[in-house]
Amino acid sequence: MRPESLSRSLKRKFYVFGVLLGALTMLITWVFKAGQSPFILYGYPVLIAATLAVGWLAWTRSQFIARLEGGLFFAISGFFLGKIGFLLLFSQDRQQAWVEVQAGYWALLFAYFFAFLAFSAPKALWLSLTVNAAAFAINLAVLLPSVARGGAADELVEAGRFGVRTFTLILLLYLLAQYKGALSDERRRGVELFAQARTDPLTDLPNRRALEERLRERVAQGMPFTVLMIDVDHFKSFNDRHGHAAGDAILRHVGQRLRRALREGDLVGRWGGEEFAVVSGEGSLAQAKLLAERLRQHVSERPIDGQYAVTASFGVAVYEPGESLEELLERADTSLYQAKHGGRNMVVG
Repeated sequence: MRPESLSRSLKRKFYVFGVLLGALTMLITWVFKAGQSPFILYGYPVLIAATLAVGWLAWTRSQFIARLEGGLFFAISGFFLGKIGFLLLFSQDRQQAWVEVQAGYWALLFAYFFAFLAFSAPKALWLSLTVNAAAFAINLAVLLPSVARGGAADELVEAGRFGVRTFTLILLLYLLAQYKGALSDERRRGVELFAQARTDPLTDLPNRRALEERLRERVAQGMPFTVLMIDVDHFKSFNDRHGHAAGDAILRHVGQRLRRALREGDLVGRWGGEEFAVVSGEGSLAQAKLLAERLRQHVSERPIDGQYAVTASFGVAVYEPGESLEELLERADTSLYQAKHGGRNMVVG
């Protein structure tokens, strides 16, 4: 499984688990506290239904995850901003209302978390700070008149403290997002450099270095496997007649034909010049020669670009446990030499 697919799968499971836990928590709250607040009585059933719908979409449609993260930011932000305003304006029990307002501030941290998942770090920072400022502005709008009348001063101070705390946590999330982005960029550059160092730029096939690494791995395993050394016939004279651009096109086409004809798990790469190499899991000489013959026919089955008839010679060697990589390659080269000097366009092994 590719890393991005694994990440999406883990996210999907995480969100579905969170949805179920959140829906259960809201259901318990609604059962025991519905009579304490109209907001809980009428708002929570709607919220539970919406939460379960989001969970169903996350489970059945993996491509929904990216939109889910952005949507959750706006949904949670809107919900708790509305809740803070509702409690401060309409609650009869101001002390209990303030306890729930404080909980709303902490709940907004989930919205900020989803903002940094869904958006770029600068945009997430701007959105989170905007929501944080809006929450504090609601507190000011509601509490300042009370302060002017000689009350709610402690609540206003506490609201300021909460605003500062959440502001600090938003900055921390921003720094973590920037750090994660830098690490991701560095990792991506490392992967790209690793691939470039093992890829032939002309044919986009693995280069000699990548082939040698695979060969050393197979030798270390000690199990029989096949090496095919392949040489494009009369390539030098073709280059002299048609030019290097046409020669490069021939190499690209031959490489692609070889790659398409191989089964999954086998590796073909450019060994150098007009030579290619195949590392296959075939463990018997008879099967290896059948594979080489199939590839030979595939290379020469029709003219390239409708005008260039191309053939190739194949040298076959099957690894014998105990021999060195150098000995194996020498046997493959010897077979290739015999194919080239025995008439070309043939398989020798």
